[in-house]
Amino acid sequence: MEKILVIENSDIDYKNILGIYDTKIIKVKEENKEGSFVPDLLIVELTGIEETIDIINSYREDQGSLPVLIVADYSQIFYSEYFKKLKGHGQARIIQSGNHSYNKMMEVIESLLHPEYTHESSKISFVVPLYNEEARFKNVLDFTLKLNGYIEKCYPNSKIYFVNDGSEDNTKELVEKLVSNIRLKSDYVSDFGMLDLKDLDKNTRKAGTYIEGMKNIQGDIAVLVDGDDSFFIEDISKMINIIREGYYDMVVGTKDFSSENRPLIRKIMSFFKRFLTKFLLPNGVYDAQTGLKVIKNDSIRWLLPYLTTRRELAIDLEILHLSKKFNLRVLQLPVKCIDRDGSHMNLIKDSIKYLKSIVNIYFDNLKVQRKGG
Repeated sequence: MEKILVIENSDIDYKNILGIYDTKIIKVKEENKEGSFVPDLLIVELTGIEETIDIINSYREDQGSLPVLIVADYSQIFYSEYFKKLKGHGQARIIQSGNHSYNKMMEVIESLLHPEYTHESSKISFVVPLYNEEARFKNVLDFTLKLNGYIEKCYPNSKIYFVNDGSEDNTKELVEKLVSNIRLKSDYVSDFGMLDLKDLDKNTRKAGTYIEGMKNIQGDIAVLVDGDDSFFIEDISKMINIIREGYYDMVVGTKDFSSENRPLIRKIMSFFKRFLTKFLLPNGVYDAQTGLKVIKNDSIRWLLPYLTTRRELAIDLEILHLSKKFNLRVLQLPVKCIDRDGSHMNLIKDSIKYLKSIVNIYFDNLKVQRKGG
């Protein structure tokens, strides 16, 4: 029987609502973490924002994947972007309490306890671009194992799409072997699939990998993420939790002030790129180049017809500029990042290309506007 810990501050009859579970109910003021009751789900009634976050984080320190349900009444506000303050990588949801919401509450609770079921769950497509990764394939392997473990724990029925961007080394063969090994060792069962490899005929400097990945997305949410183990699962989880609440169409990461091992020259170049691209970006977004984005599938249909492989490394900028043109709701979130050795960028040559792309993106999309619903 699943264990649910409820930290309450109201008169909701959790004992009857959660009668089928092993439930422990304590008041907010009586909250003191007891090691004898290790919950499978934590339900916290919203009091103060900081107090609620502190309570959740105290449990997430020991159980990073612990799913959380925040219960608020209609007079309380807990914006989904507050999720960025939560520790760990488990699912987090918000629900409004009320006399007619208990059936909905049970649906959400079941989806958090049993994400392998389709009710109230999300199918997520993880698009992972790869190019000439043989020399640093250990990074790809490490990240894939972390990501696959996260999917199996939190979002079954999701899928990882590796997109090989016309690699000239043994990247394709290494990924095929990786995919085969994971499938053989895993007990994961889903008709949605688990891992897949798309192979491009020629190198497109990342643009083609995004376009190919978006074309093949079957889930509700797409995660575009570099495969070199430079990003952390905890940040990916925060971004997914935020977008599932429905306030945003896209959440993009920024590593400009948090990246580890970043050379000074790259920091300087990033500063000038931010300055030059600001007019193309949605309000509140200043960094177009971080290789981590979470997008609702409904929003991808607006973007995909206008994306082109000609953009090469500036594909991220074009995605964000089109998002501005289509009035998509975009949130930028600082994320931790490790700059890996072995970058395929030529700093001077690619920076000149990027400057040209800024002009081309503006003029090529000048007449683009959202029509219809």
